[in-house]
Amino acid sequence: MDDRKQSIIDHLEELRLRILKSLICVVLFFAPGYFLAQPSIEALKRYAAPPGVMFYYLEPMALFFTRMKLGLVYACLFAFPVIAYQSWRFVAPGLFQKERYYITRLSGVSTLLFLVGVAFSLFGVFPALMRFAYGMSTADIAPMLQVGSVVNMATLLSLGFGIMFQLPIVVFFCVISGMISLDAMRKARPFIVLVIFVLAAVLTPPDIVSQLCMGLPTWLLFEISLFAVAKYAQRQKVAAKNDDDTDDDDDDDANSAAGDPSAPAAVSEEPSWLAPDSSNSDIYPNDMISGGEPLAGVSPGRVRHIGPGRHGRSARGRRRG
Repeated sequence: MDDRKQSIIDHLEELRLRILKSLICVVLFFAPGYFLAQPSIEALKRYAAPPGVMFYYLEPMALFFTRMKLGLVYACLFAFPVIAYQSWRFVAPGLFQKERYYITRLSGVSTLLFLVGVAFSLFGVFPALMRFAYGMSTADIAPMLQVGSVVNMATLLSLGFGIMFQLPIVVFFCVISGMISLDAMRKARPFIVLVIFVLAAVLTPPDIVSQLCMGLPTWLLFEISLFAVAKYAQRQKVAAKNDDDTDDDDDDDANSAAGDPSAPAAVSEEPSWLAPDSSNSDIYPNDMISGGEPLAGVSPGRVRHIGPGRHGRSARGRRRG
């Protein structure tokens, strides 16, 4: 019991150190992230907001706190490689070899999908939402966009799309690891689509347009994932079948060679422990070595045969004294 408690304490201590190293890295990257916040807000206004639209802040410290939030987002983004490395070093010892293999192979694809989701959100979905929202204004009702709300919306959408674009990794890992079969996942398609739209409602601002902008592309991504995993599983099945056919052909060749009288017979070397030793003439006299007469003074009863000898003698041919 003491060893087990000590082991748990060791794990918790290691986890504390890993988290501490990650937090130190985030703190170090916070200053560069804060200085990048203001140029990012200006760039967001240029490409996302319609021409002539201004951003406002209604409280004296609102812009400062907006920069702080955006700087923290940049710090976490810059420190992500360190955070991922520390997480991997903590989790990897408890994984099987196959699990470590798939995780290391899929980590690069997962990062790429996350970046694609963020780019799709910032350069595709978010500008469309801004134009849609600003297009609802009339001559008597004009929007006054607060900088904090705009930045929060862009950040939340980017994070949500980055997470939802991990769906192909989840589908691939569940099918390949055997957690759920491809047919079962296809049968559960309505339930999975419902979960996708529920997550889209959680990860986006509370409006139906944002939810649809996230839910519909994620649904399409799920269908593409099913198709890609089905093709991969089909290729794996064909490769396994070809390997089995190759093994069967090798077995057939070996069997045909064994049944062919004209085929050269396999030569099996005699084990070294059955080979006669001329240094011990009591057990292996000269008649077993050279086929001559027994040595003088050696009793024939002392001649022993262990098995079939080189000259065709067997245990039944023992000499009796």
